[in-house]
Amino acid sequence: MTKDNEQERYKTLASIANTAGIVALVLTLGSLVLAIIFDWQFLDYIVKFSGVLIVLSLIIDSVPHIEEKNIKKIIYNILFIIVLVYIIFR
Repeated sequence: MTKDNEQERYKTLASIANTAGIVALVLTLGSLVLAIIFDWQFLDYIVKFSGVLIVLSLIIDSVPHIEEKNIKKIIYNILFIIVLVYIIFR
């Protein structure tokens, strides 16, 4: 494969991961609202699963930056993922 084909494949994969991350974010926000209103315990599991999907989508989205060796964007992505993991899973 050529480098352009690999980049297109990663961009397509990153687009799918971003869509999954957005869906997970909406699911998380909806679950948090329902948890405040109804206090259902199973919503905690949905929030944790959605958090995993969000973090996974961010990791997949950072693969093209690693391929390009863009250090600033890699460091930004790592810091953002660490902060998000701390917020979601503490």
